[in-house]
Amino acid sequence: MLKLSIDIKKLESTLKNSKTFKMLKELDKKKVEIGFFSDVQLPVSQTGKKFAALMGYAEDSIGPNAAQLAAWMNYGTYNSHGYHTPARPFFDYATQEIKDNLSSIVSTVKITEKFYDSFGNYAVKIIHETINDSSKYEANAPITIELKGSDKPLIDEGNLISSVEARVVNG
Repeated sequence: MLKLSIDIKKLESTLKNSKTFKMLKELDKKKVEIGFFSDVQLPVSQTGKKFAALMGYAEDSIGPNAAQLAAWMNYGTYNSHGYHTPARPFFDYATQEIKDNLSSIVSTVKITEKFYDSFGNYAVKIIHETINDSSKYEANAPITIELKGSDKPLIDEGNLISSVEARVVNG
């Protein structure tokens, strides 16, 4: 989970009576959480169903939650039958890109009540871009390519990319 907070105390002496300071003070009561959340339930993918049938596994009746799927794809996993999914650290790449560009990102986002929404949308866009950049990741196994009909890692039915979100919450 990425979190953004603004240290209002560092700005107080120069902006104390300004409209910007008052708005920042209000913003300090909130934060943005960006990522994949465990309260988002995903369906079992068609590729997962095909794989289970091919390997003779019992088909799962319920898919993973968004946080589980993201962790499996980012860090890699072995399933209960010993099948390995390699790590494809899209979230690590996105987090680093956001951190590396934070000052330029913040300078381009207007400080208004929509600040966190704007920043969250930008971060979600970066995560989408890192998921879509298949050149960064280990190739899919031949059986995976056959089952899903694509050689693009991390992209199947869109469950991963569609489940990344930004939530503005009270801080």
